Parts: sequence; structure tokens; C-alpha cells
Amino acid sequence: MKFSAIFSFALLPAISYALTTSYDTSYDIASQSLATVACSDGPHGLMTKGFTTFGSLPHFPNIGGVPAIQGWNSPSCGTCWKLSYTDGSGVTRSVNILGIDVAVNNFNIGLNAMNTLTGGQAQFLGRVPITATQVASSVCGLLGPMKASGRMAKAEYIGKDGFHSRMVEKNEDIATDRYKLGDVFEKQRRFEGFLEHQKRDVPDFETMADEVSREANSESFQKEIDELKAAHAKDLEHLYDFNANEYKESIRMQYMAQDCTCQDPEAYEIERAAIADLFEAERQGLVSTWANRHEQLRHAYVTALLDLQNNKISAAQDEYRNKLTLERAFPLSIIDFHTKPEDFKYRIAVFLTSDETKKTEIKKQQQWNEEEVKNLCNLYKTDVRDHCSGRSGITFTNRTSLLSKYQKMFASDIQGILVKHKNSILSPKKSTIKRKRPAAAELW
Repeated sequence: MKFSAIFSFALLPAISYALTTSYDTSYDIASQSLATVACSDGPHGLMTKGFTTFGSLPHFPNIGGVPAIQGWNSPSCGTCWKLSYTDGSGVTRSVNILGIDVAVNNFNIGLNAMNTLTGGQAQFLGRVPITATQVASSVCGLLGPMKASGRMAKAEYIGKDGFHSRMVEKNEDIATDRYKLGDVFEKQRRFEGFLEHQKRDVPDFETMADEVSREANSESFQKEIDELKAAHAKDLEHLYDFNANEYKESIRMQYMAQDCTCQDPEAYEIERAAIADLFEAERQGLVSTWANRHEQLRHAYVTALLDLQNNKISAAQDEYRNKLTLERAFPLSIIDFHTKPEDFKYRIAVFLTSDETKKTEIKKQQQWNEEEVKNLCNLYKTDVRDHCSGRSGITFTNRTSLLSKYQKMFASDIQGILVKHKNSILSPKKSTIKRKRPAAAELW
């Protein structure tokens, strides 16, 4: 039994192997069906993940056969391998190969991929020595298994904006740009993985419309931050469950697997060691996969959180500046005047009680225009005339509708503000030093 050859590629990705690679032009045909290779259907097949042809793969044309794939439905289907080649001049080139087919002992990749590896010398060289290192599948554009969600559009949207009442077969004629089509499939797989593993539904149009129309202020951004934190906690919970079930299934499969070597351990010592290495490699693979998924989820969360926090800080700063601007704006009414800070009320009081020359100077200094100060000046003059003519005690029912309760008291309020400010300047501040209380004997 050649367990060492079979299981050696299931070890940790950090291990490199000195092998060779050749090329096969069949892997360069974009329209070639995946049904013609070992990684076709089955639980580990690429067709099960939603791909149909070589051109639909996200890493085409850098695909080929790898030694880790020993047959149909191999667990190594979709693994990614970094191949490095050093030419006679000492120049090293690398290419990442997506494993889709069987290869005996050495790699067998597409012509285009080998030209990338050898600097366009694939046909001349035929076979070259390489160093192979397994890397994360995401390097080759694969993010893990994908399943259909089965979510249908609402009845009122069917026939509108691209919705259809039934699934439509993909038109092969649109595959003129294989890279663009691969990008479409990659987005679809990300979307399906979002639905399957994070257990979230796609929001309907009404929910998305509410999200778009949400007012951009510090309060709304804080609400988004709270929602993001809650969603991330659920995502982590689902990720834990998903990986725990994966690990549990792996242990169950190991327990259920038939191992004929246990009947004669001494005769199958090498094979038993290879099986132990395989199980350990699978365990390490699950650990590595978990770390990658957790890192991707955490990166997405932190990126979104930092963006929202920056938006919240910017919104809060804008709100503060707007508040200061509003507080320092010249009041357009008496009610507006009473909402201003005390120091600003004093400034307005000085302005209203000044002569025209002084008013012109203050307006120029404060950058107030004639239109914005005219209304309050007229209200103040009206109230002053009322006081001077003895009409300040007229009841509300007989008073002009333009004059409110604040307007009746406006002139006296202005004078009160000036007096209060003058007294605060003239009156000495009370000492804050505590004097020692004399003892009873000292009083005598």
C-alpha cells in the first residue's frame, strides 16, 4: 500500500515539495465541462459548488491536476497550490494553481498557467522542476462550500427589475469574457455563503429603502454600531456551530472508517503511521480553515465598525459646529433671543441699546447684515415706546397679536441683562479661603 504517496499532500500548507510539472492544453479550454475531470460532482466536487465549465472557475486558466487529488470526489478538490520555478538565470516565478483533476506523482497544469510559471517557455521546456506549497483555497478564489438558499422574490416584484418567477438557465453565449464571468460567479458564491453560513436573509426593498433614507447623524450612526455588534455576535455564534459540526463530522467519519491495518499492526506499521498523519493533517486543516474564516469575519466586522465610528465622530463634530453656529446667529425673534447663551444675550443687549454709529460698528465687527437685525430692533423699539407711553401694563387681550408675553417684557429684560452684567463686574467675589474658627478660649 502506497500510503506515503497518497497522504503526503494532506499535510500542513507550510510544507513545500520538490516535484515537477508538465502542461495539458485541455485545461485552457474555457467551455470544457467540469464533468470531464475528477472534481466534477459529489460532496467535494466543484459542480456541487455551482461551477459548470473551466471558464466559470474564478482562477481560470490557472488550473490543473495535482498529486493530492487521487480520484473522483477527492477531499483535495478545490485546493490551491503555489508552484515556484527558478530558471537557469536564477529568476524565480510563481503561479497559484487550483486543483481540479487527478495527477500522478507530479503536477499537470494548463499551457497558459505554465507559460506564466516559466516566462512563456512552457512548450520549449515541456517539464520543469518546481517547488509546490499548499496555500489557502481563498488565494485561488474559493471560499468554501456553497448551497442554494431557495429564497424566492415577493410576488409583487416578479417581472420587475430583473426578477423572474422561475430560475433561468445560464446563457453560455454571455461567457465571452471569462474573467468577468468568473467575477460574477465569485460574487454569487460570496452571496450564497452569506446566506448559508451566517444565517441572514436578504432584506426586502422596504427595509433597504429605510436604511438609505436614515438620517445621517451621530444618533443614527450609534444605532448602526449597536446593530453591527449584535449581528457580529450572531455571526460568531453561527461560525462556532458550523465549524463544530464540521469537526464533529470529521471525527465521526474517522471512527466509522474501516482500517484493515489494525488486524496486524506490526505488518502495517508504515501504513498506520501514514493514516495517523492523514487524520492529524485533516484536523490541522480544520483548525486552519477555522482560523481563516474567523479572520475574514473579524476583518469585515472591524472594517465596518471603524467606518461607522469615524462617521459618528464626524457627525458629532458637525452637530457641535452647527449648534455653535446656531447659538451665535443673530436672533430673528424675541423667543429666539431667549434661547441664546447668557454672554450672547449681553452682546445683543449692548447692540440694541447703542446709537446708530455704534450699531454700525458692531454689525461690521460681528458680520451681521441689516436684514437679520432689523426685526429684533423694531420689536425692541416698539416695546420701549410702549413702556415710555405707559402702555406696558395693557392686558394680553388688548395687545397687538404681534406682541407676545416675551415682547411685553423685552425692553425690561434687555435692561436687566445690562444691569446684571454691570453688577457682576463691580461686586467683589467672595473669598474661597476658609478661615480657622477660633477656639473658645480665644474669644475671651
